Amino acid sequence: MIHLAEIADQAFVLYPEDFTLYSRITHAFRELNKPLHIVGRSAHWDFIVKLVAARLGVTLLPRSVVEPLDREVYDVIPLSDRRLIWHLGLIWRKNSYLSHAARAWIAVTRDVLGGME
Repeated sequence: MIHLAEIADQAFVLYPEDFTLYSRITHAFRELNKPLHIVGRSAHWDFIVKLVAARLGVTLLPRSVVEPLDREVYDVIPLSDRRLIWHLGLIWRKNSYLSHAARAWIAVTRDVLGGME
């Protein structure tokens, strides 16, 4: 595991300013009193990963995005900084109709993220 302070001097490929994760990362850098050096931005996880592969910089990605990455191509190190833990939930109205597409989405989410009840 690595702490954010250990990589704070790196060049980062991040998300647009209107992304929640961007706000959390910039807030964490302010708390560290460190400047954030952004060398690229994208709203697409796959493009961010390609920019990292091109050695433009490093990035911070959710675990669900990182897990399928080829470890022969990418070094993936878990971040130990509690300020950037991001728990999301999927909710829907209890005892109401769900379309086939919605039920399929819930099933895929359970498969990928597991443990949701």
